[in-house]
Amino acid sequence: MKNISIKYKLILIVFVTVLLVVTSGLIAILTYEINEEKTNLANEVLTGTKLVGEICVSPLSFYDQNGAHKLLTKIFTIEQVNECWLYDSNDAIFAMVSRSSTQDSLPRPNLEINGTYEGDYLYIIQPINYNNKLYGYIFVKASVLKMEDQLSDYKLTMVLVFLTMLIVSFFLANRFQRTLSQPILDLAQVINNISSTQDYSKRVEYNGADEIAQLYHGFNNMMGQIQKKSRERDLAQQELETNEAKQKAMLENISDVIAIIDKDGIIRYKSNNIEKWFGWKPKELIGRSTWELLHPDSLEYANNIFNELIKVENVFKTMEVKYKCKNGEYKWVKSTAVNRINDPNIKGVLMNYHDISERKKTEAIILQKQNELLEAQHMAKIGNFYEDLVAKTLYWSDESYLIWGVEPGHTITSDFILTLIHPDDLHLLTKARNDAQKGNPETLLEFRIKRPDGKICYIHDHWVSTYDENGIEIERSGTHQDITEHKLAEEQIQQDLKVKEVLLKEVHHRVKNNLTVITSLLSLQARTITDKEQAFEAFNESRNRIISMALVHEHLYRSDDFSKVDMKKYIETLAIDLKHTLAPEKNIELNMDVKDVQLDVNNAIPCGLVLNELLTNIYKHAFPNSNNGKVNISFQSDSNSTYELIVQDNGRGLPENFNIENSNTLGLQLMHMLSQQLDGKMTVKNQDGATFKIRFKIDQN
Repeated sequence: MKNISIKYKLILIVFVTVLLVVTSGLIAILTYEINEEKTNLANEVLTGTKLVGEICVSPLSFYDQNGAHKLLTKIFTIEQVNECWLYDSNDAIFAMVSRSSTQDSLPRPNLEINGTYEGDYLYIIQPINYNNKLYGYIFVKASVLKMEDQLSDYKLTMVLVFLTMLIVSFFLANRFQRTLSQPILDLAQVINNISSTQDYSKRVEYNGADEIAQLYHGFNNMMGQIQKKSRERDLAQQELETNEAKQKAMLENISDVIAIIDKDGIIRYKSNNIEKWFGWKPKELIGRSTWELLHPDSLEYANNIFNELIKVENVFKTMEVKYKCKNGEYKWVKSTAVNRINDPNIKGVLMNYHDISERKKTEAIILQKQNELLEAQHMAKIGNFYEDLVAKTLYWSDESYLIWGVEPGHTITSDFILTLIHPDDLHLLTKARNDAQKGNPETLLEFRIKRPDGKICYIHDHWVSTYDENGIEIERSGTHQDITEHKLAEEQIQQDLKVKEVLLKEVHHRVKNNLTVITSLLSLQARTITDKEQAFEAFNESRNRIISMALVHEHLYRSDDFSKVDMKKYIETLAIDLKHTLAPEKNIELNMDVKDVQLDVNNAIPCGLVLNELLTNIYKHAFPNSNNGKVNISFQSDSNSTYELIVQDNGRGLPENFNIENSNTLGLQLMHMLSQQLDGKMTVKNQDGATFKIRFKIDQN
């Protein structure tokens, strides 16, 4: 719409308005006519239906179907009626007439329907009453096709009227727009003429007092102001061109930007070439503070130099700062300034500056590469060195000082290096140097050093020798690399490999011993079995003993040290598993105080079997008539490698005159034998439940 002329906009507005009014009127008329035709047809058929229904009372009363049929044909006096059905008071079909040979089935309609349009037909349903008695119903089916033909003719007439109104509205819109658009087009033509000729003395005329006349009057006043400003601009332009010519003559042989800044830092002058380098026009900067154009990182530095500069006349100062371009970027500039505040022609600080951004980028790249090299050397623990054998000077990088543990800046000589070599490896370095002197150009060497702090480190040296025309070695350049961690890792791997070989042999030995123990336990258990129930109970007890032994090995292979068992995790796991297996429905509180103790497998298995027997007896016998109880487990050790296992419950306690050594149960006998296997002593206390305590000492050698 923005690109459409006002002429066509006015035509479109008038045309659309008339079109909407006419369309709305035609739609309203057509809707009214359709409703009127439907109402008239329904009233006509309804009236005929009532009349025929009244004369059918007699045939219905005397059950005269032939008479009813003849009377029904009278309904066909209404041209639109196609079929008529007569029902008696029992809703049975009494008589029926139709214009066609084929008859549509007419189902029993709803009695509340009275004049319903469905598709191309009108259905009329009328009850037959006489003296307040219902004799039956009459149903009529009438066609609406003739009515629709009449409406179609009416619609065609409406379309012709609509098209005629379109033509008339277009003609009216075209005539109306001329009175509004022509003056505006005339004004636009004058404006284009003024724009092309730059003749601001032209004016426009219009006879009238409407809004267009006000527009013309305002335009003429505006042109008067523009004409006045144009004269002032021409005079200023002449003066500006004169000044620019002077400045161009001054600066035609100078490549730097020239600037004058007063003692308060306000810019009083900028040479034209500043636009080339920084994008600013001089007039955009005149009167602004020079500190607005400096990067925050350069402000303090530049301000300090400027304050020193304005204190003494004719003093030159040089500085490098970041200067802001018009596009918001900053460029590095090198500026030279001199104090000319007392000079009447300058009255400020005169300075020239030029772009040094490329130089700064190059310096930054070099510095970045140096830092990256140093960082890479630090990460890889690689230092570089250079030795001049003629001048007898030696250079080390910072990382080399760190590797050798020498204070940075310490004077490094070939003899000093020999003092740091491990005595057992001194011959390696001596031989490598001798080979290099004899013509071996590249040297790879590994040796140990003893740093000033006493630390032993492994060093990998790689250097290349340079020879003069006589084949005499004159310089060496290469790298030091600290490979201590690598060497220690290799040694640890070898040590771990030996340990695992020993452990593998030990595993086979342990498996054999464990199978022997299991066989012995099963043999002892078999002696106590006399019936099927005892066999089942013995099977469960043996299973728990085997699980306690297997749990030891499970904790072994999950640990980092295959030779030790973490007793804290082992005891906690075993106690919880047994509770879930033997007393899942009882509310028995488990309290465990187990220190971080590690035992070898030969002591862990009997200790675990003892704990298994104690907890099995507690869960089975300590709480026979109660679902609540408490079990305390403690496992401690002291500095003398003495260990103490305590298992306590608050159950019913042990029988009177209980003696574990004389007990005839397999579990208690096992506890006694396993305690002896641990070279330990078991004591029993029968008070507030039962308390079992086992103390044993392990020879760590």
